[in-house]
Amino acid sequence: MSVAVIETATCSLAELTQHIRDAHHAYLGRELPVLWDLLKEAASARGAHGADDAAVRRATRLFGGFRSTLDNHLLKEEAVLFPLVERLERSLGTGEPVPAHAFGPLRLPIEVLEGEHMLADRFLDELRPLWTRWRAEAGASATQQTFRERMLALEADMSRHTYLEDHVLFPRTILLEGR
Repeated sequence: MSVAVIETATCSLAELTQHIRDAHHAYLGRELPVLWDLLKEAASARGAHGADDAAVRRATRLFGGFRSTLDNHLLKEEAVLFPLVERLERSLGTGEPVPAHAFGPLRLPIEVLEGEHMLADRFLDELRPLWTRWRAEAGASATQQTFRERMLALEADMSRHTYLEDHVLFPRTILLEGR
C-alpha cells in the first residue's frame, strides 16, 4: 500500500481529516473484509492444520472484536468528529460563530476515540502471537501466510493512522477549540 505524504505541521485540519479518510480509513474499509474472509477460510479448513485449529478459532474471535471496534470507531470519526473539526476550523477562519454540538468540549469524544485506539491495539497485541507464527517454514497454509503478510501491512498502517490522530489531529483540534 502506498501512503500519500502530508505535511502535518502546516496542513489544515480539513486536509488532515481528508488524508486520514483517504489513506487510512479507505484502506481499512478494503482490508478488514479481506482479512475476515481469510480467517474464515482458515477456520473452515479444520483438520488440515492440526494443532493450529484452536489458534485459528481464537484469531477469528479476536479479529472479530478488532473489526467491530474499528468499524464503529471509523463511523464515529467520519460521521461526527471529522465534520465537527472541519466546521470548527472553517468558522474560526471566516469569523463566523463556532458551530454548536451536543458533546461539550471536543476533548470528551476525542478521549473516547483514543480509548478505542487503545482497545484496537490490545486486540492486535493478542492476535500477534497467533498469526506471527504462520510462516511457510512452519507449514502454515497459503491462507494463513497471506493473512500474516496482510496483517503486517495492517499493523504498519494502524501505527501511522493512530499516530496522526492521537498526536497530531486530536491535540491540534483541542488547541483550536480553545481559541
